Amino acid sequence: MFYLNYFVMEKALIGQKRSSLHSALCSFEEIPVKEWKATRDYNCIPAGFLFLAGVVKYRHHRGLSPYKFDKDYIFVQSMLPYSPEMSNQKRRGFGQVYSLYEPTGIYDDDVVLNETAIYQAMPDEHFRLILADGEHRHAKCVATMFAQMREDQRLEDFSDGASPKLYRVTFQKKSCGYFLKGRTYYVWAMPIGIPNFQEGRINKGWIFCDAFCGIPCVIDFEREEFEALQLSEGDKIADGMFIYQNDKLVYNTHRHD
Repeated sequence: MFYLNYFVMEKALIGQKRSSLHSALCSFEEIPVKEWKATRDYNCIPAGFLFLAGVVKYRHHRGLSPYKFDKDYIFVQSMLPYSPEMSNQKRRGFGQVYSLYEPTGIYDDDVVLNETAIYQAMPDEHFRLILADGEHRHAKCVATMFAQMREDQRLEDFSDGASPKLYRVTFQKKSCGYFLKGRTYYVWAMPIGIPNFQEGRINKGWIFCDAFCGIPCVIDFEREEFEALQLSEGDKIADGMFIYQNDKLVYNTHRHD
């Protein structure tokens, strides 16, 4: 009986990395395998894929939250298709995701979260923490995530040892997973090689993630135009909310001074 109870209550999170004990994401990481399986299936998150979870800031986004711990609601990224119109088919139900940063001119279906983390869905209904809260604003932490993605997807490193750099990209041609056509994103990005095994060659591409939430992606180099941001130490970004320092986006506590 002891072994049966242990199996039923087995935690979904694996690995040594954990969120802060003061974060509601720590409670999310305590959920059992059975609960995570239901969420993963509902949000169509395949094994091996990276996904975001975060603490909801506004009441009207609570309907997107599969978990509630005390007063905090937890949002989990869906991999379903996007559609701003009502549909009988399942849709993901949100546009862009912002962690801490809330821009002017935000869309009605954008989601603002107080804290976020990036996890990887693992086989056997488990997941592991990849980027803890705030690490998506650190180039060094993002580089570690990119290295893991290159290993998992057998991508070539074309960066010559350089750190990820900040770019701005507007998706002109079509949407690409989380990244939507017609929307502009600030991203950490690096050049990579994407093997084409049918043609026996390596195509140039980009590995990148949203600088304001950490959701990653890989695309062909010619797919969209990435505009490099010529930032100097101390420059401000995102309505002055962050300062670029030591390859990090540091929260500007004096932005209203």
